[in-house]
Amino acid sequence: MWHHYGMVLLLLACGTPTDSADGPLDSVDSGEVDTGDSNDTGDTGDEPVEIPAGPDCTDEAFPLTLPLNVIAGHVVLGQASESEVSELRRLVEEWAPSRPGPWAHAMTGPMRSTDGINFSDAERVLWKVSVPEVAIAADGSLVAIFVDGDLDRMLEMAEAGEPMPTGIIGLGGLGAATSDDGVTWTRATLTTDLPFPAFAVDPELHAMRDGGWALYFLGVPAEEVCADVPDPFVVPGGHRLYRAESTDLLNWRLVGEVWKTEGGGVDPAVWCVDDLSCYGWFSGPIGSTDGGLSWASSAALSIPVTPQIPDVVRFTDDTWRMYYGAQSGTEVASSTDGLSWQVLGVTTSEPGSPTVVLDGDTLRMWSSQNAI
Repeated sequence: MWHHYGMVLLLLACGTPTDSADGPLDSVDSGEVDTGDSNDTGDTGDEPVEIPAGPDCTDEAFPLTLPLNVIAGHVVLGQASESEVSELRRLVEEWAPSRPGPWAHAMTGPMRSTDGINFSDAERVLWKVSVPEVAIAADGSLVAIFVDGDLDRMLEMAEAGEPMPTGIIGLGGLGAATSDDGVTWTRATLTTDLPFPAFAVDPELHAMRDGGWALYFLGVPAEEVCADVPDPFVVPGGHRLYRAESTDLLNWRLVGEVWKTEGGGVDPAVWCVDDLSCYGWFSGPIGSTDGGLSWASSAALSIPVTPQIPDVVRFTDDTWRMYYGAQSGTEVASSTDGLSWQVLGVTTSEPGSPTVVLDGDTLRMWSSQNAI
């Protein structure tokens, strides 16, 4: 879960940077907040876009004197002032090394299985990534989308004033990598047209029947991102589940918000049993009757456990498998209809955030583990 894995803030500002979900960003009053010298914007020469400062949410000591989401919003746009970059550097160099987060995680795998229960051992294959989601592209290659923990790259881009297409890399931004064998990975550019600053984390990939892809992720609007804590689990409002679509797994078009939970959601799982009927887990059972475009709580889904960071795969024509984190490691449950699930037991002693794909008659599993 988010509070277990210590992940933090992402602010996305792609597409037209002055357009928000509810109107122009510069129409939002950010209050009496000093966001640095407006003429000190790196190499852009532009007036920095006003970012809503967000509320104070905790009394916990925090090393930054400026609102975190204001700093992050300007960094994403390549408009951070020298003082904002300096504040970010303090966060990266002084705060992050002493705290758990995606910068301390590594992707492991691929573990292989033909029965869906007994998996081979894993090795670390990609550093500074967390909660990966892997899919097989049309050409047979593999694409992984994950929370990108590369703090050094993030700081270099901020210092250079380079806009970030997918958010605050290193503080929870979504990243991507490609591979031919699942062992050797090359980082790739992940783009989205999200038109407002907000954090977006915990990806879930779902293959659509028309050959395209849906990406679900956890998000919170910028005005609800806390100014004094880089933890997306601490927000005054509910977590939202968003959906984006793509044909190539790397370039995404935002569809919009599809579900909101007041209790706080984490890493979603989604699967569809036909063209319209879909089910999922987002800190509780959810369901959709329109192919995943909108969601609601679902009493039809029956799982005898509370799965942590689950992933679901169609194992055979009449069998579904769910892999999820548990105290004993990674467990597996099985279903013949996608609704009623039976726990089969532990698949591997390594806990984590499993992602599983079926390649021919072999299942391949990756996960993320603390690498420190």
